[in-house]
Amino acid sequence: MNALFRCGLSDISYVEAPSGFVYITAIIDWYSRFLVSYSISNTLQAHTVTRVVKDAVCKYGAPEIINSDQGSQFTSNEYIELIKSFEKTEISVDGKGRATDNIAIERFFRSYKW
Repeated sequence: MNALFRCGLSDISYVEAPSGFVYITAIIDWYSRFLVSYSISNTLQAHTVTRVVKDAVCKYGAPEIINSDQGSQFTSNEYIELIKSFEKTEISVDGKGRATDNIAIERFFRSYKW
């Protein structure tokens, strides 16, 4: 395992673009706040999240923990089965309506937007 990516924080945010909203899926390292992987998409489908996770794991290895909110993409069978396939990675989920549980990724998106 790479020491950089021991605990991943993942979320989705949106920004307005000329053609409408686009969605940014990102994973950062909890300790360093390093952007491990991201994707920009015009949909909120689960495969966008799994693509970002696969990219992160390909580059840095599977983390011990990956944390996200309870959004449908992060509770989908596709996402859960992917995380389970890493064997030693635990899924951590924020409490319902508790953005502060995953504050580092929320701050990342706030900084990105401003």
